[in-house]
Amino acid sequence: MLKFSKISLENETLAQKLKQARRAKKLKLPEVAKKLNINLKYLQALEEGSYNDLPTGVYGKKFLKEYAWLLGLDYSELSDLYQSEKENSPSENSQVLFSNQIIKRHQLWTIPKIIKNSLIILVILICFSYLGYLFKQVLSPPDLFLYSPDENLITNNQVVSIIGKTELEAYLTINDELVLIDTEGNFSKNVNLKKGINVITIVCSKKYGRNQTITRHILLE
Repeated sequence: MLKFSKISLENETLAQKLKQARRAKKLKLPEVAKKLNINLKYLQALEEGSYNDLPTGVYGKKFLKEYAWLLGLDYSELSDLYQSEKENSPSENSQVLFSNQIIKRHQLWTIPKIIKNSLIILVILICFSYLGYLFKQVLSPPDLFLYSPDENLITNNQVVSIIGKTELEAYLTINDELVLIDTEGNFSKNVNLKKGINVITIVCSKKYGRNQTITRHILLE
């Protein structure tokens, strides 16, 4: 039984040795921090084996030395144990590096996904824009340009030439008479005038779109 207890004590960690020694002396950690004038969080780090929370350099061992003196423990033994445990514990830098590697790997998977989603959205927007353009082309009235005659024309000629241009797919009438359109959209028609004011109505339409209408008033003297 004594042999087992000895082995158990030898296998104790530095944190366990410090904590047990303090409790044996019935001391509380804040009380020890006040006596040694050491920040409480550093004593907690020693008792929890959180060596990365200790200051860098010789301060960690200095705090351990003062704490060992107060508890009546062998500092040289504790110092060797501290050094051994510190070397075998994962450093803070390696933990940060590991975290950064995880973030970078996550970003490598995330960036292509963002690009893929952006491309899909772009394609959808282009498709909708094209469909909107086609819809507008189908429903909008056809273009109609009239080169002759001018509005409110006064003439002595009994015949006037109606000359203009429209879209190839358009259906064109002049005073309700169908007018043929050539391969470039041009049209021309001679209209007989009557004495007085003549109203000439040019109507252009597509299959599903609205009509485009131009009216001319011509006075035959």
